[in-house]
Amino acid sequence: MSSSTEYDARALLLHAAVVSDLLDGLLEAALADCRLTPREFEIATVLVTRGPLPPGEIGTITGVPAPSVSRLVAGMVRTGLVSHAAHPRDRRSRLVSLTSSGTTAYEEAQAAFSRLYDAVASELGDSAPAVDGAVRRLEWALRSVAGMPIPEPLASEAPTLQSVSYPGLRLALDEEAEVVDYIAWLRHRRASGRRGRAEKATHPSG
Repeated sequence: MSSSTEYDARALLLHAAVVSDLLDGLLEAALADCRLTPREFEIATVLVTRGPLPPGEIGTITGVPAPSVSRLVAGMVRTGLVSHAAHPRDRRSRLVSLTSSGTTAYEEAQAAFSRLYDAVASELGDSAPAVDGAVRRLEWALRSVAGMPIPEPLASEAPTLQSVSYPGLRLALDEEAEVVDYIAWLRHRRASGRRGRAEKATHPSG
């Protein structure tokens, strides 16, 4: 018989849905006095970090369906937050970029978002890195199940986001973080070894 304290993996998605609803409410409240809605802030953040992008790529990064991205971008164009420009390599697409007004609105929203982040990070304490890793693993899994593209840097993290069989007791969050860090170190060592062998093959001594 299962212990009442045994972890129920089936509840994972329900917990994630609750977290999503809570986060939506907190973001709505945090950005209430800003010119950007939470969705618009998400798009603005992508444009600030990645530069001008076509709507399709914005959708890939944010996980927002293409029709919704098109509507959001159209609304942001009307309010002067973003602008369209011809794509230099694809005549069928256009690049979306923040205007000066959009950049100012983003900075205002970012200040409000940072206050929310600080409050949540304070509650998480030392477990914040482990929680971040768990959320990334969940995003990777959900994108895989949905058949959605996995953008960088999440795609390059995929090997470390996959589960590793472990028969022992369940690890604490800080222990999980240490394991993730160790896996990252192993991957770095493996990549360094490959680069070293490639350099030797390209420039043999003697």
